[in-house]
Amino acid sequence: DVLFPYLNGEDLNSRPDCSASRWVIDFNDWSEERAQEFELPFTRLSDRVRPERHRRKPNGDFVLRSPLPKRWWQYADKRPAMRKAIAELTEALVIAQVSRTLMPARVSTGQVFDAKLIVFASDSYALQSLLSSTIHQAWAVKFGTTMRTDPTYTPSSVFETFPLPDATDWLQRIGKTL
Repeated sequence: DVLFPYLNGEDLNSRPDCSASRWVIDFNDWSEERAQEFELPFTRLSDRVRPERHRRKPNGDFVLRSPLPKRWWQYADKRPAMRKAIAELTEALVIAQVSRTLMPARVSTGQVFDAKLIVFASDSYALQSLLSSTIHQAWAVKFGTTMRTDPTYTPSSVFETFPLPDATDWLQRIGKTL
């Protein structure tokens, strides 16, 4: 109930099955009392995460931003809007934000996604074929940014400005084949 695969960009782009190489404890937005019901994971977080989250500056303020010190047992970047958007899906499309390939992958939604992954709340094969196209890749390179020499996928300047055609049966078939 609280252990999940943790998918990051390196796993997405380097593992043939796009599977996560590590796991994470995730109590989502649970209360501390509910989280304590899972004794072993809670104890592990208490031993390893609580001290990090409770570090203080010389003036006594917490080093980490609020609410991390107060909600130390919760995963730091829960991304509630994304979780809600994919809640009814078994799969979603994901692109590593910084990548030479900018190639989307279809992955299970039953995992925790690294903050450097762009998650599309869609399991549409038509959208997968469009995001995998040379046209979209060229668009992403032109309108995205870069980190060192690697293209960086920025949804606001790439996806939101990309002219999406209608999701035709032909695009669906291409996406399924892909």
